[in-house]
Amino acid sequence: MDKVGDPIDVLGYEIRLSEMMESIDGFSEDYDQYAKSRQSNSGGERPQRTSSHQLGTEHPILVQIYNTREAINEFFRTDRLKFNNQVQDTITIGKALSGLEDTSIVKPDGTRVDLDFEDVFVERLWKEEDYWDTVFELEIASSLEESGFNPKLVDEQQQEGPDVILEDDDSEVWLECKRKRPKPEPEREQEWAIKEILDQLYDSVQIDEDSLALEIRGQRLLTRDDVGPIVNVASSLVDKKKIGVASVKGSDLEVELVDYFNGMRETTIRPEWAKAVQPYVDLTQSIDLFGHLNYEVQPGHSYGHAEAQLKVSQDGKVSIANAYMLGVRCSEQIDYVNWIMEPIKKARKKLTGHEPSVILVDVPLPKIKEMQEHKTIDHKGNEVTLLERLDQRIIGQLSNSDSISAIVITSNESVVTDNGYSQRRQVNCTENLYPGTKLSDELLDFLNGK
Repeated sequence: MDKVGDPIDVLGYEIRLSEMMESIDGFSEDYDQYAKSRQSNSGGERPQRTSSHQLGTEHPILVQIYNTREAINEFFRTDRLKFNNQVQDTITIGKALSGLEDTSIVKPDGTRVDLDFEDVFVERLWKEEDYWDTVFELEIASSLEESGFNPKLVDEQQQEGPDVILEDDDSEVWLECKRKRPKPEPEREQEWAIKEILDQLYDSVQIDEDSLALEIRGQRLLTRDDVGPIVNVASSLVDKKKIGVASVKGSDLEVELVDYFNGMRETTIRPEWAKAVQPYVDLTQSIDLFGHLNYEVQPGHSYGHAEAQLKVSQDGKVSIANAYMLGVRCSEQIDYVNWIMEPIKKARKKLTGHEPSVILVDVPLPKIKEMQEHKTIDHKGNEVTLLERLDQRIIGQLSNSDSISAIVITSNESVVTDNGYSQRRQVNCTENLYPGTKLSDELLDFLNGK
């Protein structure tokens, strides 16, 4: 399912989506408030900054539209499109709005419901708990339409039944579409805790224009309750500017001040970027912001966070100040297999009694890659990767069902090319060896990404 388009298409999709969302009471006000929180203010003796944890708690549709607009603005300044997950979702919804306008909305029994397509889906996109599944459902229905099928969308007010109904040969196929969030809840809570620790540390210690790197170690992921005790220990280490380790009272956690850099660090644009720099280039992408600290962590990662401030002098020299790096190392592993199996089991119960049915689950590509690397022990005592264990569990679900004809695990991969953007889906379709009703070859080709 490759899709190629031009950045100008993205602008059209964003305009269409924004116009649709603005019909919701309160959306424009919420968006304006969110956009204001994202706009940095570099005035004053010490840079004003947006609280780190605020950047991960807003409604995803607000983040999506804002990041898409920023990407479009950057394209017009630099002739380069900054492609990310939010831009990808804008494309998905925009294409669906254009291609599914005349698609029927029905009850599970196929009876048409007199509802407007946009009215139904704008409400669902604005419900944060429905957003993720809704985007994926729209993508699947739109892709089916492009592939020559005639999908029907099921009214979500109905408590039973699928998301999409499809006529396939002489059968009526039910499809249930589930999309996992980018991170499981324990990782999201740890990410929030990391950013809150940085926020409180930034406000509680005076380090002028110095930079620092901290590491937290323990046997489990961080929770909200860990924030206060960790900040107390970290503040003490930073105040003394003493490289060392200290235990967090009442827990098995410890905090280490890994590195501390006095004053600002003058820097230059990376040599490999020098020739490509445009007049309005994002300098944070062209400068090594953290090279003066002997530590490494990826900004925005659930196991760490990093941020820095840039200061430009009157003679045009660029300096880095207040670089904060915070990493977490813990031995606890998230059970990604059960995380993915949870919606599969719920979908199976929802589809029980109708054959043929298909379950599709969209899983973030980074999590699939992690599952390829990490090992576990299966039901026979063998060491397997988490992805292999997931395949075993899916086969087990199908072996106990006549009605489920296939379970599809899919991940979206986006690539920016010279001609625009390209979206490709990595697909793992597991077919039921003994289904009650066999799917057509055409539908199986679609489910296998052919």
